[in-house]
Amino acid sequence: MVAIRDMPSDVREALLARAADMPIWANTACVAGPGLAQRRIALVTTAGLHLRGEPHFRSGTGEFRVIPGDVDPGALIMSQTSTTYDRTGFQEDVNTVFPLDRLREMQAEGVVGSLAARHFAFIGSATEAHQIKPHAEEVARALRADGVTGVLILPVCPSCTRGAAILGHVIEAGGVPTVGISLVREHTAVIRPPRALHVPFELGRPLGVPGDAAFQRRVIERLLGMLRRVDGPILETYEEVPAFLGEDRMAGWTCPVPLPAPPAGSALGDAVRQEMRLLAPWRDEAVRRRGRTTTGLSTLPAEAIAELLIAFHTDPANTAPPAGQALAAALRYGVDDLKTWYHEAALARPGPVPGLRMADWVYGETAFGRLLLELHAACAAHADPAVVQFGAVRLVPTHQRHRLG
Repeated sequence: MVAIRDMPSDVREALLARAADMPIWANTACVAGPGLAQRRIALVTTAGLHLRGEPHFRSGTGEFRVIPGDVDPGALIMSQTSTTYDRTGFQEDVNTVFPLDRLREMQAEGVVGSLAARHFAFIGSATEAHQIKPHAEEVARALRADGVTGVLILPVCPSCTRGAAILGHVIEAGGVPTVGISLVREHTAVIRPPRALHVPFELGRPLGVPGDAAFQRRVIERLLGMLRRVDGPILETYEEVPAFLGEDRMAGWTCPVPLPAPPAGSALGDAVRQEMRLLAPWRDEAVRRRGRTTTGLSTLPAEAIAELLIAFHTDPANTAPPAGQALAAALRYGVDDLKTWYHEAALARPGPVPGLRMADWVYGETAFGRLLLELHAACAAHADPAVVQFGAVRLVPTHQRHRLG
């Protein structure tokens, strides 16, 4: 996705206008805690993170997952598949979304006292108070039982920002000090959680810069410093902007291998197959270098996902999903996994890549992106309402819809 300031003006204005729909909360008293060097810190994310192999999050339920404190961050995957934020930050560096490595470093240095034995994950699409509150109260009790004296609440998208603010109220009311990131200041200003820090980063990157431990740490230090304050509600703004979000933020990155211009129509399937053959060595090298992949939402390997999408493009009405799956779910998780596969191939070339540049590459320069654009019309005309909904909401991001014919 993009930073809010880079959104198309109509999309940005519509997003900011949703401040009028934010829930109104009475002020929640801030809970005091010990000095930072004595605090026990936990993370709460609304990014839909969970261990590989666990069931996907179900939207609209308010459910949460436990993330063990000793987890290998490479074992985490993200089953939130919204197009409203950029997943490439997480794909490149888990700490951009869930900074457990940074906190482990700070614990080893004595900056914080200890880390919790368990952390917690929600999904940002559950944004209504009645969905979140009972589960957040359960998490607050667990955090208190674990002796936690500071919680960092980290969203990735606009809906997540709303959910994170509600979690701040409920967990703080349960007796545990909290501080959260805000990605949409106007929304957080209405909900007024006890402590929040607005950051001017790309959506999907609450810690700012993938692979930049020093930048991530500066954001965390600012959050931890806010835990000392008990005069909430507090809403501060983080002033430092990542260097690659300057005026030349779209320059400098190119695909690691030249790709032919994407065709349209019946030739598209073969073009996607050829493109994946060209990209596969780069994707394999990127996974080897990082020691992990963030694919895994679909039950299918990348090549089988591509064949499913090509078959749907050719004959939408008669495309059969994998056994035991609904077609809409197979398309949703398949598209997400194949986009991740392409992102991983592109990230084989070192250096930070703005989310908008990555999206422009996928949708504007690859045969796979052309396939997704053409699938938009196929989904809209499908007899299955779930497929129609998938195509309307999850297939093409708003900042790429100008490419639709």
